[in-house]
Amino acid sequence: GADPARAEGEPPRDRPVFFRDPDPATARAIEKALGRFGDPSPNNREAGRDALHAIGWWSVEPLLRTVERGSGQFRSNALLVLGRLADPRALPAARSVAAEDDTEWPPVFASLLLGRMRDADDRTLRAFRDSLASRGGDEKRKVAVVLALGKLHRRRAEEAGAMLAQVLAAPTPSPSVHNAALLSLGFFRSRVAEPSGDGSSWVPSATIREALASSRAGPRLSAVVALAVSRLDGLDGVFLDAFERDDDREVRRVALLALGKPRAEPDDRVTDLLTSVLGSVRATGEERRTAAYLLTLRKDARSVDALIRAASSPGSSEVAAAAVVALGGMDDRRVAGLLVGKLSHPVATVRAAAAVASVELRETADLLLLREALQRRLQQGETNTVAKFDMTCALDEIGLILRDRDDAKEGRPVRERPAPEWLEASSADLFFRLRRTHRQAILDEANLRVQQVLGVDSLFPYRPGADPFAGGGGEDGLGGATRFRREHSVYLEQYDLRTELDRRPFFTMEDFSDGAGEPPAVPREKR
Repeated sequence: GADPARAEGEPPRDRPVFFRDPDPATARAIEKALGRFGDPSPNNREAGRDALHAIGWWSVEPLLRTVERGSGQFRSNALLVLGRLADPRALPAARSVAAEDDTEWPPVFASLLLGRMRDADDRTLRAFRDSLASRGGDEKRKVAVVLALGKLHRRRAEEAGAMLAQVLAAPTPSPSVHNAALLSLGFFRSRVAEPSGDGSSWVPSATIREALASSRAGPRLSAVVALAVSRLDGLDGVFLDAFERDDDREVRRVALLALGKPRAEPDDRVTDLLTSVLGSVRATGEERRTAAYLLTLRKDARSVDALIRAASSPGSSEVAAAAVVALGGMDDRRVAGLLVGKLSHPVATVRAAAAVASVELRETADLLLLREALQRRLQQGETNTVAKFDMTCALDEIGLILRDRDDAKEGRPVRERPAPEWLEASSADLFFRLRRTHRQAILDEANLRVQQVLGVDSLFPYRPGADPFAGGGGEDGLGGATRFRREHSVYLEQYDLRTELDRRPFFTMEDFSDGAGEPPAVPREKR
C-alpha cells in the first residue's frame, strides 16, 4: 500500500530514483491488467487486480480514470484495487462515487473503500449522510455505508455512532441495513452496552436488548456478534441465555464462541458447559466442534475426561478429531497413549489430528513416544496423502522441538520458528481453526456477518483469509457446477466483492475497541 504519511499525489519516499511516469513495459502491463476487468472469469479479473496492486503507485492514476470513465464492472474492480493500495489520491473519487444513486455496485465498493481507509473527513461523512437519507438507490449501498461507519469508532465516534443510531431508530427499517448497523454498533462500546444498576458489570443497551428480543433471527445474530466484538466483561449471562434459548443455529454458535472467551482464571461453569456441549447428542456437529476448539484454547484439566470420551466416540469423526487436537495441549498422562492409538484410526481426519496434537505434548518422554509411533506408522504405509503429509510434518516438528530443548539445556540460543502449516485431511477447517486466537475467531464471525448483510455469503463456502479460487478445478478454480452463474453479468461484481472480502476481510484486529474515549473495559467497583 501507499505511504500514509506522504502528501496526496506524492511518490513513495523509499526509492532513491523515482519516475512519476511508468516505463513503457509497466504502462503496457497496466493496460493489460485493466483489460482483464472485462473478462467473464473471476480468476482473470482477480489476476488483473493482483497485477495492478503489485505495480502500485503508477497504477493509481489509470485506475482513477477507469473509475471516472469506465462501465460498472470496470469501475468496481478499479475501486477494489484502490482500496488495497490505500492511496489518498483515491479519496475524492471514492467520495463522489459513494454519493451516486443511479448505479448499483460502484457506490457499494466506494463506501467500503472509504471504510477500509478509515476516512473520517467531513466530506466523507456528508456523502454517507446523503446516501442514508436517499429514498432511491440500492439497499446494498446503505449497507456498505453503515459497515464503513463501524470503522470510524476511534476517529469520529460521536458522529458515526449517531448516524448508526439514526438508522436503527428508523420506523420502517430495511432488514439488511438494520442488521448491518447492529453489527457496526459493536465497535462503539458506549452504544452497545451500559453499566448495570449497581455499576458492577455491563448489560446490553436498549437497542441491543430490543434486537435480542426480535422475532427475526437476523437482528438477534447481529446483536450477539456486536456484543462479542465489544469484548466487554460481564455479558456471559446474555450469551448463555442466547445459547440455551435461541432456535437459530448461527446465533447459538456465536453465543457459545463468545462464552468461551479465555480468561486468566477459567470459569468452571463455562468449562462444564463446553464439556456438556461436546458430549451432547442434541448439539449440532458445529456446536460440538466449537466446544472442542474453545477447550483447546482454555487448556482446563477439568475437561480431559470429556475430551477423551469424545475422541473415542463412534459418532462424528470430525468431532472426534477436534477432541483429539484439544487433548494435545492437556497435561495428562493418558494423552500420549491415546494419540498413539489414534494414528491407526480408520478415518484420515482423526489420524491427521493425532499427528497435529502430538507436537503440543509437553513431556519429552511423550514426544519421544510419539516420534517412534509416527515413524512406525509411516513405515507401515499411510494411504491418505494429506494425512501422510501431516504425519511427516509432525515428525519433523518433534525433531525440532527436541533439538531446541537440547540447545536450551546447553545454553545455546533458541530461535523462534513459525508454527507448522497443516493440511486438512477431510475436514473443511479443523486445522485452519487451530491458528486462530479467540479474538480472530470472533472477528471471523463479524466478517461472515459482513458478507451476509451484503448478500454475498452463499456464493461459495466461507474460509477467512483464504483465496476461494485457489486449488479448484478448471480455469475458474471452483469447477464447472456454477460456472454459468458466475459468468452471467448480474453476478460479476458480487463474486469480485466476495473474493476480495475473503482474501482481505473488512474488519481487522485494529478495529477492536481499546476503550479510548469510551467507557473502560470494567465498570466502577460495586459499592
